[in-house]
Amino acid sequence: MMRTYSLSPVAPACRRRSRFFLAAGFSVFLISLLPGAPVGAQGSANLVGNGGFEQDTAGWAWMTASGAPATGVLDSGERHTGRHSYRVSGDFTQTPHTYGRLHRTITGLRPFTTYRIRAWIKGSKVGTAWIGGGPGWYLRAVFPEGDFDWREITTEYATGGEAGDFELMVLLESRTGAVWVDDIEMTEVRADAARRDQAENAIRTSLEAEQAHLARLRAKVETNHALRDDRYITLGLAVAERFLTPLSLPLASARQSPEWQRLQTEEVRQVLDQTDTRIAQWTKETSVSGRVPAPTSGATSIRDGVFETKIGSKTVPYYFGGYGHFGSAARDIPVFPALGASLIQQERGPSSSLDPDHDTLLEGGRSLVDTLRLASRSRMKIDLLLSPHYFPDWAVKKAPDVLNGNPGFIGFNIDHPVARSVVERHLRTLLPAVRTEPALLSLCLSNEPIYSSSGRDPHSRPLWTAYLRDVHGTVDAVNVLYGTRYARLEEVPVPPVGMPAESGAQRAYFDWCRFNQRHFADWHLWMSDLCHKEAPGVPTHAKIMVFDTFERGLVHRGVDPELFCEATDIAGCDAYAFFRGDLLARFQRAEPLTPAATGILPEDYAYSWLGHELFYDLLHSFKGQPVFNSENHIIPDNSPAQHIPSAHTRAVFWQGALHHQGATTTWVWEDGTDAFLAGSIYFRPANTYAEGRALLDLNRLSAEVTAINRQKPRVAILYSPTSIFWEPDYGAQVSRVYAALRFQGQPCTFVSERQLQSGKFAKVDRIIVPHATHVADTAVAALRRYVKTDRNRVLFVGDNNLAFDEYHRPRSLPAQLTASVILDETKGGKPGNTAFVRSL
Repeated sequence: MMRTYSLSPVAPACRRRSRFFLAAGFSVFLISLLPGAPVGAQGSANLVGNGGFEQDTAGWAWMTASGAPATGVLDSGERHTGRHSYRVSGDFTQTPHTYGRLHRTITGLRPFTTYRIRAWIKGSKVGTAWIGGGPGWYLRAVFPEGDFDWREITTEYATGGEAGDFELMVLLESRTGAVWVDDIEMTEVRADAARRDQAENAIRTSLEAEQAHLARLRAKVETNHALRDDRYITLGLAVAERFLTPLSLPLASARQSPEWQRLQTEEVRQVLDQTDTRIAQWTKETSVSGRVPAPTSGATSIRDGVFETKIGSKTVPYYFGGYGHFGSAARDIPVFPALGASLIQQERGPSSSLDPDHDTLLEGGRSLVDTLRLASRSRMKIDLLLSPHYFPDWAVKKAPDVLNGNPGFIGFNIDHPVARSVVERHLRTLLPAVRTEPALLSLCLSNEPIYSSSGRDPHSRPLWTAYLRDVHGTVDAVNVLYGTRYARLEEVPVPPVGMPAESGAQRAYFDWCRFNQRHFADWHLWMSDLCHKEAPGVPTHAKIMVFDTFERGLVHRGVDPELFCEATDIAGCDAYAFFRGDLLARFQRAEPLTPAATGILPEDYAYSWLGHELFYDLLHSFKGQPVFNSENHIIPDNSPAQHIPSAHTRAVFWQGALHHQGATTTWVWEDGTDAFLAGSIYFRPANTYAEGRALLDLNRLSAEVTAINRQKPRVAILYSPTSIFWEPDYGAQVSRVYAALRFQGQPCTFVSERQLQSGKFAKVDRIIVPHATHVADTAVAALRRYVKTDRNRVLFVGDNNLAFDEYHRPRSLPAQLTASVILDETKGGKPGNTAFVRSL
């Protein structure tokens, strides 16, 4: 998630991706049925969709690694055939793990088959570049160096028995003026027919066995009404049917690889075995509870940090969960309830919904109404991502200076009058069309927002000056602080991005970072207020990348989660919790994953649970809002065809809900071949089943889950944006302290500097200061009042806590705080540190 990608302006994407395939229901398209599928030189189908870039960059993605100054763009001036080629260039020396690459995932390869990769290339001052990829990126057809005209380059790739997907790429490893690529093909040239037939027949035999298994269970259920009412049983059957249907297509033409077909068949067997076991329980027990009522299609509400909805005549807590985010998710709405889901995310940006000449909706906006009504009939909810980053071309033509090169999705000046007009017209046109639809759960204001351009243009520059005046009063005060000689506040420049070396410049940079965060949050507040006017009662949130919160090097991105929570009704985020990669091989070999067997230390963890739970508790602490992770990453992008433990999936959803996650949509429910869609939960029966079980469990036990969420914590951790800026160790100490508290069974929360100043924070017995060396004077004064005469109320971890103010000026602590207990961190604050236990 920290990689850098270019984004095609036509890409229908929430994250960095370039296209998706339109699937009919659950079925996987056949290559032979794809309209206009090109044919290779040998008469076989070309597996590379859009290899000639005639559909722009659809299906392809460009990325750089290690900050390589490399670019990849469409080029209509140079092409071998058609309208476009793709040009890559870079200005860097060859060093390990530094490159730019154009890539896509090729599916539909068959076992024991040889494929030819062919492309046409042209070069100018070419360094090290190649086409190939595949497992380990070992296949490389190296381009000539220097200058050359259009020429053909080929290589071959032979599959084995697994025949997994192939990651095809054009990769640039060193300084290159330009290299153009066009007409890329991957076609079958020969095969070991006997071995291929044997491998495919083995998969077909397994598939037929599971189809028969499903039929037997279906027969049992059809004869027993009680079994039909058990949503866990119907979940298992629905998952099996969802995956067995596409797998029954002919292997020779199915787009999925045998490797994925094998994995899915094995996992369907697991799901059916568990379903069979539950059916057997019904014959032995009378207390099996399988009824999990679905909510009605009416409005929801939020009370005391929890979503509530009507089920029958009662209003009860409800935990919404499901999938995002594109065409397949919308089309599969009718079958999602059987999979345990109750929510999907959809997106509509200005470019797809707003007419350039009139305040009317285009088809992209009008179709959303039909999707919402389908959801209502299916008792599903929709979170609408408003996607201002899909900024229309017609607006850019009207005002080219609206684009400001801001990194991330929002590449336009948020203060430009044209940008404000487009966003406002988008909201005022789209929301009246959907605001009365009962399936509309919430509005997501932006996707992974970052902004580092506040004050850098004529429209927002006055706001920077006003901020300095509000914080410091006079230019003399600024000059004393910064060590400068400005005559007027209007002369104080906006610092460039990047931590400067000199202390005065660092103070100026701190001021700008806080101003940028405030300004960006205010832009979201402006959108949220517009939403409240146009769609009263529909709550708002934003999909911030909350995992960036404690990254000192990212403070320029403009996101303080506290300020975002103040601007919205729901604590929105994008967060991840992956199974630990080095444990995956052990899991594949069925080795036990106990600490004794693997040598896992207590802090090593089986999965990255802190990536959810710490940040969920942090987000909840600001305003007591429910958390909505609307891009819930539980499986890494482009994961290979290897089993990921279903227990991991269940743990992620259960643990998230126990830490205030009231709604979530999993990344990603979409049939696609590019690296950002491949390998997701969409292709994984066991994980789909595990998510469905967890969601059913959470709503069967919603009262109990809510009681846990409303438990009052005794301990709070100090959240200090000031220390994030100044102290490199602060974020790591927050994680250690949080982990220690969780392993002691301590429910904990956070208290921010701003909350301390206001006096409105959780009433806790202890506040832990986790190496927060820099804290505002107002917060320190509040801590002094909080301590009173009990020095045990504030606990320090690490040295120099509270030793500096927000401008790195040393302070003398008041007597009430100098006597505060310092927790022993000789073991780094690990969960086994007994000093934490004694102190708490």
